[in-house]
Amino acid sequence: MSEPRSRIGQSTRPGHRQRPASRRPLLTAGLLALLVGLHLLLPGPEPLAFHAGAVFDGEVWRLVTGHLVHADGPHLAWNGLALAVLGLLIEREGRGLLLGALTGGIVSVSALLLSPLSSLALYCGLSGVLNSLLVIALYLEWRRGGGLPVLLVAVGSVAKLSWELAHDSSLLT
Repeated sequence: MSEPRSRIGQSTRPGHRQRPASRRPLLTAGLLALLVGLHLLLPGPEPLAFHAGAVFDGEVWRLVTGHLVHADGPHLAWNGLALAVLGLLIEREGRGLLLGALTGGIVSVSALLLSPLSSLALYCGLSGVLNSLLVIALYLEWRRGGGLPVLLVAVGSVAKLSWELAHDSSLLT
């Protein structure tokens, strides 16, 4: 006797649920469209960038919008590429996970920018938030059996971040 055929995302085994075969990365695509749209519509990042003084004067939206604007085209391109890769890796597990990782990253980086640990008065871009996405993506890939390549990316990322924090400068965009 043969097992009944299953529809995509369903298993014929009782109590077992499979993930859909393909999941469209709508959140990642929407975010990339937003970043490009803001870059094309604004004369520069200044109206929405994080400015510590402006935030303390009540312009609290800059805690979020500062992560959505970029200094120039190459900055947007590199951040956009990283978001596309990391977003795809995370969003295939679920949009909620990506949304949670983005929210956690924005809250963490914004808190750091407002803390005495930061000497930055001006900040724009996704670079800081991408680090939180990287941690989630590396964890997911490790769980999938990523092994040595995942470990090497993790060690390299920690080394880069440590160097940047020690020198208060960005090593790579």
